Amino acid sequence: ATKRTDGDLWIPIALAGQTISSGGFNPDGWGVPSEEQYNFDPLIFGNPWNQIYTVIGSGLEQAIVIAESATPVNHNAVAQAKVLKAMAFYDATTIYGDIPFSEALNTDITYPKFDTQQETFEQILVLLDEGLAQFDEGSELKISSGDLIYNGDITKWIKLARSFKLKVLMTMVDKDPSKAAGIGQL
Repeated sequence: ATKRTDGDLWIPIALAGQTISSGGFNPDGWGVPSEEQYNFDPLIFGNPWNQIYTVIGSGLEQAIVIAESATPVNHNAVAQAKVLKAMAFYDATTIYGDIPFSEALNTDITYPKFDTQQETFEQILVLLDEGLAQFDEGSELKISSGDLIYNGDITKWIKLARSFKLKVLMTMVDKDPSKAAGIGQL
């Protein structure tokens, strides 16, 4: 399921939540399927929140700082991290709604403000545009050996960033019809 969703944590989280909250029933053979499989325990959502902020988000912020402070600046690594950060926060806002984003990951702010889902989506689009502007296919500087997704193929990273931007715009267009122009451009 994770391969089919390409970065969208919803399906694996939902399936795990259904299985665990119903006592371990699994239609593929761990027990007898029942109506209880579709009961969600709200406590299962604690781990994605933790992972997105304390592991994924903070790790990507650190990667951005390191790549920006390198000599010469590793623009591709910055762009790769920004795309992954956009994807992680997309998952967070589609799971939780309003989330800390604009003040998130800033260790000087003890209680970051919660941005609305619309504000978060807008900031995700900005992050993706920044990443797209920073990609440099001609540069040898990039994350490649540690890149488990595309092994440093920047052309594929650009395609991912554009595709993901389309996904965000498609998510927003019903509520904000002005996003149709961006969809048309992509």
